[in-house]
Amino acid sequence: MKLSNAGIRTLTASRSKACKALVTAALGAAATLALSHSSNAYADNCDALVLDDAAQDVIIGHYSAVQNQFSFGEVALPTSKLGVCWRDRKGAWNLERLGGCSTSSPAADNALLQTLGGNDRVSTLLEEHTSEQYGPGWVFAGYASNGKDMKAMRCADGALLPWNANFSFGVEAEMGEGADVFYGTPNADIAESNYVSFTLTPNPNPLGTPQFIPTWAAPADNANDMLCGGGGNDELLGDADDNYSVGAEEWLDGGPGIDFCDGDPPDGVFGVNTGGTQSDVVNSTCESHAHAWFSNSFFSCTSSENPVALFNL
Repeated sequence: MKLSNAGIRTLTASRSKACKALVTAALGAAATLALSHSSNAYADNCDALVLDDAAQDVIIGHYSAVQNQFSFGEVALPTSKLGVCWRDRKGAWNLERLGGCSTSSPAADNALLQTLGGNDRVSTLLEEHTSEQYGPGWVFAGYASNGKDMKAMRCADGALLPWNANFSFGVEAEMGEGADVFYGTPNADIAESNYVSFTLTPNPNPLGTPQFIPTWAAPADNANDMLCGGGGNDELLGDADDNYSVGAEEWLDGGPGIDFCDGDPPDGVFGVNTGGTQSDVVNSTCESHAHAWFSNSFFSCTSSENPVALFNL
């Protein structure tokens, strides 16, 4: 399901400017600082894609058409738009054109991706993933920055090119319940292993201040989730404590950039964490982190980020 631009912001109360405005009105400008961990928060969404409540494989890249040229054969015809190729529960690949996110979209924007339930895997197609690919699943698309052939991945009735270096925006991925994997874009991304909800509830003390109490949290989904930021200044948010005794926790790796990683997003008044063991794992690529412990040998993002290998394309 692809949403129109007009309906996008209603889906992201935890990160939208509308949410910030509500909090400011209820609590004052100073209180809104407690709701933001990074400069990514409160970004606008240039477009959105909401998938169904099943396990999906998702590849983010650059939307392209395919044309059969008489003298050359089939070639990819790039657009200026973001493309998403995703595999549904029947195993069929679908191509979405998110026209609101383009080479003219500002860096303050995010493309919103909601995968909902299921064990979802999201990855970004990069130039280095395509240059050595041949066969019917790939279309010539010019030359990469390293001088090698660049290919576009066939998807449905079009193709997906590698991430466009002229895209300034990032992705906001809300992964939902299930054992999820996210590999981000070269730009600033926000990734949530389970949806981070935000509410304003009336203060039970009628004489107390503030009048409303902000609460935000991500419920535990009892599953291992791995969030890998890629490039850019990323914000990676796990969910509440799962079952550590069976290894179900969050693994967070910010990658290059100045990143914030929170293994167990806070709940309670003004974002104060009210419990949990915080046994999630972060790599030292998370320059700022909370509710997790460091280990650079526990897991690796770089060994599995290539969607060609990840999805056996």
